[in-house]
Amino acid sequence: WDEIENINEDSKEFPEYWSDSREIFIKAIKETLPEIYEKYGFFMEAPFSITLKGQSGADRIKEIMAEFRTAKPETLGGIKVSSVTDFKEGAVIEGLRLDSSDVLRFELEDESRVTVRPSGTEPKIKFYISCCEKPGMPLAEAAENVQSRCASIRGDLETLLG
Repeated sequence: WDEIENINEDSKEFPEYWSDSREIFIKAIKETLPEIYEKYGFFMEAPFSITLKGQSGADRIKEIMAEFRTAKPETLGGIKVSSVTDFKEGAVIEGLRLDSSDVLRFELEDESRVTVRPSGTEPKIKFYISCCEKPGMPLAEAAENVQSRCASIRGDLETLLG
């Protein structure tokens, strides 16, 4: 909720024409989001990236991608990896044909997901951790579980990277 509380008239997250309605907006979000989370589940994205500069960094990024392709992790965050999608040769996801891209996606048994790709514009390798908690759990407990799971997955990724 800190992000919601910190919205102010000057922030780009809050449209200027709503500045008089800030308190109403915040109250509506605080009342509505828990209902949405309880009905559909709690979702969290935890992206992070590692900067590896220079030619040696670019080489290391290629090595990391190759290592993830050849030595796929069996678990991440203590959760079994159920499938891996390599977009290098293109892929079909939910009936949609996707072009070739240097991207790997690891699906975990609990429906969490980790996507790994090199940046196209910076000397970085990027990791996108997506976790969710199914509907029905109290919001505070669901948020804590998901945050813990994301942190555990990130810890395993950082260990794998050395």
